[in-house]
Amino acid sequence: MRSSVLRLIAIALLSAPLGLGLLAPALTPDALAASVAPSFSLRDLTGRTHTLAQYKGKVVVLSFWATWCGPCQVEMPHLQKI
Repeated sequence: MRSSVLRLIAIALLSAPLGLGLLAPALTPDALAASVAPSFSLRDLTGRTHTLAQYKGKVVVLSFWATWCGPCQVEMPHLQKI
């Protein structure tokens, strides 16, 4: 009984990040096109600051990842091709 409960807790914890998208409202392409991202700025690896406003009218892809993240490492070559 105890191992069953622990197994269910483990499954819930491991699958929780996958279910977060289910809680967000469905975004249609029209809704995405009409949405406006909030203003923000980030520094690149050389220390140069970039603001979102600098890229107005252009497609912007942000990928926040970590070196220890296996899926992040797999996606990087694909992002570099863009």
